[in-house]
Order: sequence, then structure tokens, then C-alpha cells
Amino acid sequence: MERIPMSYSVRQICNLIKKERITFDNPAQRPAGLWSMKKQSSLIVSIFKRFIPEIYAIQLKNDNNDSVYDIIDGKQRLTTISSYMADEWKLIDLDPIKVSSTGETFNISGLKYSELPESVQDEIKEHSFRFNMIVLEKEDGEQEDIVSDLFYYLNDGVTTSNEHLALVKAKKNVRHFVRKIVKNHKLFTDIAYFTPASIKKSGREITVMQAILLVSGLDYRSFEAKDIETFFATNVIAEETLILTENIFTDITRIFTERKKYISKMNIPVISHILASRQGESKKIASCLIERYFKKDMRTGDKYKSFCGAGNVKKNFVKGRISTLQEICNTQLPQVAK
Repeated sequence: MERIPMSYSVRQICNLIKKERITFDNPAQRPAGLWSMKKQSSLIVSIFKRFIPEIYAIQLKNDNNDSVYDIIDGKQRLTTISSYMADEWKLIDLDPIKVSSTGETFNISGLKYSELPESVQDEIKEHSFRFNMIVLEKEDGEQEDIVSDLFYYLNDGVTTSNEHLALVKAKKNVRHFVRKIVKNHKLFTDIAYFTPASIKKSGREITVMQAILLVSGLDYRSFEAKDIETFFATNVIAEETLILTENIFTDITRIFTERKKYISKMNIPVISHILASRQGESKKIASCLIERYFKKDMRTGDKYKSFCGAGNVKKNFVKGRISTLQEICNTQLPQVAK
């Protein structure tokens, strides 16, 4: 794989993003907008200090046979500067910055890009800093896994969560499936409850992966992120399993039609496993019983909840939640079916 060094001004970067010549479609990437306002503002200051780490991209071709640079490391940096240049947010309180071309000092705290002095705007656009981008040009026969491996080694142990690194090491079909579900499926866009901190740590992605794992019926060690990473790095997941998992997620949205805290990372994989093992009328009745349990019957300290505390990612805790919910369905199903 050839490495091609490139250099762009902020203005050039923003133009390439607008023209979709810089894209963010690689499944290894986390969603945009995960940085705090403090971190976003610090990036703008870093432009004046001329220090932002290298960007990594893979070179592709669009329908017009133009080169497109799909970002594999640096998405948050590029989308942050692009959104600031588009006047989408204001800076927080910052120390004054110095414009190198004129020697002037300005207080830019609380300002959008359009509110900055003209010399500061020019400094950002053209004069102060250039993004260094390493473009990787794949040769014939090279696999996409090379890209995910690079992302993994660039981010392992730095700022990327173990949950996200687990996704990066999964096979291509799983990575694309997880991204599609998190971005588009109603369960994860409208119904399931995830805190901002969990979203930032790829909580939605790891939940989808845990559900796939249980639906697959394959053996696993635990729900720890590192064990999930090992599972998906070593197992090939059939397309039939992914289709079934997506259908189960749709079934869950029919059971729970509004956002509630119990439609969570803890419970979604277990519910998916229960529904995947049932068909027809049995599945409909199990859905009703699951709905009743989570909406009405679940109590602090009951058997199911006892498997949701400390150690909940251990295999025996996961199996405890499954067996308890199965028991509820198996015990009450004959009565409901009458």
C-alpha cells in the first residue's frame, strides 16, 4: 500500500468536504459530533499554534473517476473545523490568540467564525496552518482489512474506546451492518436509551454486536469489549444471522414504541436472543410477556435484576439474564396461550 503525503489549507479542506472529495464513510470511523465544546474550541486554538496530528485517508474513485479521500483517522478534527467555518457553533472562553502574519493579539472567546476579525479569519483559512494528510493508495488485491488494522494501531490505547476498537476488528460485513443499524434503524435512533457518554464510547455499536453474538448461537467468553473484539475478529457471521438480527430489532420496536431507560445496552441483546429462538404464535406471546415484565413486573432486587449489577458483562451474568427471562416466558406462556 503506497503512502502519499499531502498538505491542505483549512479553506481547501472545507472545499473538499463540500464537494464530497473528502468523505467519512469508512465503518471504522465513529460518528461526527462526539467532541465536547471545550475540545472543539481547543482545536481552533491549535490551528494558531500550528499543531494538529496527521490525518489518514484511503484514496478511492467516485463516479466521475475523481480521487476521493475517505478518512480513516481524523474525522472529528475535520468535521469540527468544517462545522466551525460553516458558523454552526461558538467558541468557549479561551486565552487570547496571536495572528502570526500581523503580530496582533485578539480575544476570540464566544465568537462564531463570521464574528472573528477579518485578519483572524484569513489566518485560519490560509495563513496559519496546513493539514498534513497521509493518503493510502491500495494496490490490486489488497483487502479492506488493511485499513481497519491501520485504524486499530493508530488508536489502540489512545482516545478510542475498547468498544469501538472491537468494531474495527470485526469482519467487513459486520462493520457495515453495525453502522447501518446504528445510523438508520428506529430501535437505535428513536427507541433505545443511551447516555451521551455511552454513545461517545460506541455503546450503541457494541450493543448491536452483542445481539449478533447471541443470535448467532456461537460460543463466547464474555461481554467484555476485549472478548467481543476477539469473537468478531475470529468468527465469520453469516448474512442470514445479520438479517435475522435486524428483523428482531424491528420486532422490538413493535413491543416498545417510545424511548425508555430499560430499552438499553443491558437488555436489548437478551431480548433479541429470546425472540430469535421463537416463531409464530410463541413469538407473539413471548413479546407480550417481555413487554409486561419490563413495563410492569420488573422490580429492584428481583431475579433478573440480580444479574444486572456489578459483573454484568461476565458470561454467567449474561446467561443469568437470558435464563431468567426465558423462565418468565416459559412459565407464563401456557397461561397466556389459553
